[in-house]
Amino acid sequence: MGDIAVVCLAGHVDFNVGETTHHLEPGDLVCLTAGTLHSVNAVLDSVLLVTLCLRAT
Repeated sequence: MGDIAVVCLAGHVDFNVGETTHHLEPGDLVCLTAGTLHSVNAVLDSVLLVTLCLRAT
C-alpha cells in the first residue's frame, strides 16, 4: 500500500516494530515504510492519528 505515520494524540500505547517497542504518548510520532510488520497495544484509552502516504503512479 504505502508508508504510514502514526501520531499519538491522547493516552499511551506500545507500538511494536519487530523486536523494538516504542512507548507512544501524546505528541509522539512513528513512521514506517510500506510492508513493515507492526502491532499496537493500548496501555490506556488512546487516540491515534494514522496517515497513509500513497505514491502517485
